[in-house]
Amino acid sequence: GAEMRDWYDARGIQYGPAFTGLTTAHTTDGPGGSVLAAVALPGSIRSQQGAYGIHPALLDVCFQAVGAHPDLHTDATGTLMLPLGVRRLRTHGSTRNAHYCYVQLVNASASAVEVDVEVLDDLGAVLLTVGGLRLGTGVSEDGLRDRRLNERLLTIDWRRQETPALDVVGSGHWLLISTSDESDM
Repeated sequence: GAEMRDWYDARGIQYGPAFTGLTTAHTTDGPGGSVLAAVALPGSIRSQQGAYGIHPALLDVCFQAVGAHPDLHTDATGTLMLPLGVRRLRTHGSTRNAHYCYVQLVNASASAVEVDVEVLDDLGAVLLTVGGLRLGTGVSEDGLRDRRLNERLLTIDWRRQETPALDVVGSGHWLLISTSDESDM
C-alpha cells in the first residue's frame, strides 16, 4: 500500500489518512491480468460506514488498486489516470466487512483503461461489483503523442549563478515615492 501511494505521489496525487486503506496488492501478468488487493477503512473513519452503501474512501481505495496492475506501469500507460465513469454499480450485501478488491483488466491503451472491480469479504463473497470502471488521462492519443514530443524538445534547464556585484559610482539624485497613508515619513 505504501509503495502504491508513493507511485501516486510521484504522479501528483497525495492521499490523506482517510485514503490509506490499501494495504497490499497481488498481481498477475499478461492480457486479462488481475489484482487482488487487501483493503480496509482506517479506524478513524470506520464508524462512518453506516451512513453509506459503500464508504467513498473504501471505493476510492479499490480504485487505487487498479494502479497496481503491471500493464499500467509501462512507458505508454505510465501517466496518471483518473476515474472518468462507471457502466454499472451493483450491491450484493453490506460492504461493512469488505476485506478485498479484485480488479480485472478489460482493456488498456495509452490514454484509457477499463476494469471490472469486485469488493469481497474475508471469505471471498462478493459484496459489490463495479462494472466498466473507466480511467483515463483526458488526453487523446494524438495529444499524448504531441505532449511526449514537446517534453523531449522543450525542457527547462535552470543554472545557478551568483548575483553580480553592482558598481556604484559617486552619489546620485534619488526620487523616493511613498504609497503610505502617513504624510510624515
